[in-house]
Amino acid sequence: MLDDLLSLESFPRDLVGELVPKFVKKGQDAEPYDFAIESHVDSIGWVDLICWDTRYGLKLTARVSTRRATLAILGFRPVERGFLVEQLQAQGDKQSPVRYLRWERLLVSALIELARRGEVYREVQIQAASTTTWFTEPVGLCSVKKEGGTIQWLLEGKRTLEEYQADMKRRYDGTARGLGFKWCEDKKLWIYPLRSG
Repeated sequence: MLDDLLSLESFPRDLVGELVPKFVKKGQDAEPYDFAIESHVDSIGWVDLICWDTRYGLKLTARVSTRRATLAILGFRPVERGFLVEQLQAQGDKQSPVRYLRWERLLVSALIELARRGEVYREVQIQAASTTTWFTEPVGLCSVKKEGGTIQWLLEGKRTLEEYQADMKRRYDGTARGLGFKWCEDKKLWIYPLRSG
């Protein structure tokens, strides 16, 4: 069932046209970039300067110069009742068109709509930022300095670990809250029910 949903060459254009305007930041014009959402299946690794950590995903693309580029991704895995979002990541380029969008909410909303079309899925889940591997070990985003028995993370861009973790909380927990997900203390996950039962 999941492979059928994701086998579309690209995410349904009618849905993209419906979703993108809802998540353009106030005062910005996103139209020239021809944003699209496409499915991602089966490869873990680097795509357009973003490393996929999951087998399944959605990617936000746009026309940049003469080609389509991946700007941001949502990685997920199937779980018993639906999908669990495990990765929300964008390119670090400050000039990227992704800056015009609330891209995290856009991609999570697209996954919710995709799950609804699947009819058998009951919920979409998002892991809390503090439960991601990258929250406490931002490998690849920094260098490590070991002094004595302690490890010090030296983040690129002169951010402290606390600033980085605050960004992660905004990205995962803030997105979930903003889209109406409810916290499930038992599972330590944010849950968005699609249908009862």
